[in-house]
Amino acid sequence: MAQRESAGQLADIADDHAGVALLGILAQVPDLTLRQVGCTEVDEGVMSYSISVKLPDGRELLVDVEDI
Repeated sequence: MAQRESAGQLADIADDHAGVALLGILAQVPDLTLRQVGCTEVDEGVMSYSISVKLPDGRELLVDVEDI
């Protein structure tokens, strides 16, 4: 299972946000570390979450998720 580096931060994503679906998928992949690195309201009612995904080989992906 993926490791959530800062579970409190990840819990800040609204339950009905597309980011939750993405985190659910990524959480099934072994040896990943997930961390929320940012949150911005890009338009009224449109939230953007930046999620860091650290891969087993040390590389890090930054993923921006917007639910529109």
